[in-house]
Parts: sequence; C-alpha cells; structure tokens
Amino acid sequence: MKLYGKTHILFLLKKHLDRQKKPYLYMERFRPVKEKLVDLYKTLQRKITEQQEKQIRRMTISELTEQILPLLKEKAKGRPFILIIDQLEEITSSTADILQKIS
Repeated sequence: MKLYGKTHILFLLKKHLDRQKKPYLYMERFRPVKEKLVDLYKTLQRKITEQQEKQIRRMTISELTEQILPLLKEKAKGRPFILIIDQLEEITSSTADILQKIS
C-alpha cells in the first residue's frame, strides 16, 4: 500500500478536477492574507492596469473580499466551485471568516 502526503493528494485532486473541467483555485497557503487576496483578485480578473493594482492594494481586506466574490461567481459559471488551500495550519479565526466568505 502506497502512502501519500496531503500535498500529493491535493495535486491528484487538481488533476482530477482538470480532467473533469471543474472550476477550482489552488493556493499553497493563505498568508499574508492581504497579499493572497490581491493575488487572487489579479488571477480572477486576468488583466489589470497599474492604476487598478494601486487601487486594490489600497483597499481593506473586507473591501477586497467583496470585490473578489463576484469574480469567483463568474469563474464558477453557476457550477460548484472548489477553493483548495494546502497549508490550513496557518489559518486564524479572522482568516477563517474571510475564507468562509469566499468559499
């Protein structure tokens, strides 16, 4: 019997989701929170101008979360959406609230 680590299993899940064409986003870790939210916004938005990037970096975490929600819904196209985060050990209660909103 071959044993796999958590990260390996998550990569197998990603391969499966790709084959099934299911919408998902993989994040290795969710810290620092604001930087990850900015990265997530940029990933979902695809193209942003320099001015847009400055604007999103000035937003609070709550404002940025609210901007991300419609982008996640658009990416999912009405289908169930999977957010995969590998390093959940770093999650705090305040971070968990943000993750709950976007998942």
